[in-house]
Amino acid sequence: MNQYSFSETNCKSKVIVIKIMKENRRIIVEAWLSKHRDLFNTSGLDRSLDIPLGTMQKFFKYNIRLNNKRINKAYRLIKLLGEDFKSLHEEIE
Repeated sequence: MNQYSFSETNCKSKVIVIKIMKENRRIIVEAWLSKHRDLFNTSGLDRSLDIPLGTMQKFFKYNIRLNNKRINKAYRLIKLLGEDFKSLHEEIE
């Protein structure tokens, strides 16, 4: 048995962990976007995430879920915004 082989049980638990992580990320992103909805122009958010125009409007107005690919893009953008703010704040102080 080499270091890269997994038992079937181990693989199933890894899949469950990944699904939980994706759902947590979804909850975080959707809650953050809903909370800060007034800060963003929906078409500008579509362009900055490089997703089809109208996607964020449908999310906000009709509560249409974003797919995992778009959730990941939004998560990376939100994380980048936070890091940029933090670095600017540290530079000033």
